[in-house]
Parts: sequence; C-alpha cells; structure tokens
Amino acid sequence: MFNSRFHKLVERVINYVESCRVPGGGYYFARIPPGSPHDTFYAVATLRCLGTAPRDPDGVAAFFQELFDRDALTTPAAIYYAVEALALLGKLTPAWQPLGEKLRQLQEPAGGFWVPQTLWVEAASHLENTLYAVGALTRLGTPFAAEACASFVTRELTAALRKGGLPSLATIHDAVAILSLLQQPVPDRAALRAYLHDLCRQEPGFFEHWYYIVATLQRLGHRPPNPERITAFVMACERARGGFARSPSPCAIPTILNTFHAAVILRSLDALPGGASKL
Repeated sequence: MFNSRFHKLVERVINYVESCRVPGGGYYFARIPPGSPHDTFYAVATLRCLGTAPRDPDGVAAFFQELFDRDALTTPAAIYYAVEALALLGKLTPAWQPLGEKLRQLQEPAGGFWVPQTLWVEAASHLENTLYAVGALTRLGTPFAAEACASFVTRELTAALRKGGLPSLATIHDAVAILSLLQQPVPDRAALRAYLHDLCRQEPGFFEHWYYIVATLQRLGHRPPNPERITAFVMACERARGGFARSPSPCAIPTILNTFHAAVILRSLDALPGGASKL
C-alpha cells in the first residue's frame, strides 16, 4: 500500500515537468524557448513512467515534426528522442521511416554507430550513440547489421567489465540495454552482478550512477541490495520548487533528466504507485 507521501510526490513531479513546457510544444528545464529534443523526450518518458502523458501531446508531436521538416534531426540522440517520444505518445507513423535510413548509414564496419574515440563529460560511454541508434532502428523496424552490432557491443562490455570502477558503469549500462534490445545474451552475468553490487556498497554520489546500477540490475532480473538506502538518496535530491537534482547538494539544480532518473529508480524499487515499470 502506497502512502500519501508518494502519491503527493507523483503530483509534484508531474507539476514540475509540466512547468518546463515552453512555447512551440517542447520542454526545457530552464523554462525558456526553444524547447530541447533531449528534455522533451525525457519529459514524455517521465510522465509515462508515472502513468500519465503530457497535457498537450499534439504540441509535442508538432515540436518534433517541425524539427523533422527542417532536417534538424541529424544525430543518433536527436533521432531517438523524436522516434521514442512519438512512440510513447502513440503518434509514430510510417512518415518517420526516413530517419531509420539516415541512422542505418551511420553504422560503422565494426558494428557500432558514430562511436566516439575520445570521451567527454557529455558522452560518458563509447556505446551511447549506438544505444540511441539501436533503440530508434528497433522502434522503426529498420533493418541493420544487428549481428555485427551485437558482437561489437559484447566486446565493449567485456572490456569495460575487465576495467571495472565507476568509469565503466555507463558503458556497461548501455551494453546491457543494447543486447536486451537485440534479444542477445548478456555474457558474464554473475561477474556483472557482482560488479554492480560492489558499486552499491561504494554508495556513488551522483544520480546517473544509481540510475545505471538500478536499470542494469533490473534488465538482468535482479534488485539492488539495500533499496531503502537508494530511495533515501533519491528523495534527498528532490528540490523545494520541484524536480530532482544530480546530487543532494543544496547548490544542485533540478533537471528533467534527473527527474526521469528519479522516477525510474523509484518505480523499479516499487516506491511509486502506477505507471510503466520499464522504459
């Protein structure tokens, strides 16, 4: 039985997300136009996780349509945000198929998509673009070299697991997510589970780390140890004016992405009522 505390939390999260809607149909955490494809997708995904939808779903569809019409959806991330948001809203049509063809042309001979050679703060994983591409291609039903992709991702997963530590976490999360989308087996599941449990004991201090851990364990069919401690960390990141920040620091600002992370973690740990348990 969920108490009123968590029902009120759902209301606060919904109100926060909708407060970030800007003219043009999109969302942006800074609440100034134009909307951001990134924030608009995560707004839709957060609301879906909570069992609801944007107050103006047609406006969201129009926002992405305008980007599509002027050929502004060019990266794997931007294409994924559009395709997945529209799919979650039930508004993805065959007219969006050209994006699949655009993505297919980005697959590299080794099997990945637009793989960065050097990582930077905005790209924590070598597999980030590959995850976006596979997610969109799978949703669109566009054929691509899936076997080569799975082999590439498996090699990256094995190397990341061998390296270990927090720096490998994003790549491991992305690898497991991609293999799940491709319906391919995840190797070294026992070692992977032990690695994730060890990171739980280290108590990472940032939201994305907990999200990667919880989401990956869920895909493997497991729950993290000490879920109450994780829930307490999540709740400590909620800001007074709504939304969740990256850390409990009083200086940290809320974003739609971190609010999505909060919603997914709490749903995965059965701390929220209703909604979609998997995204």
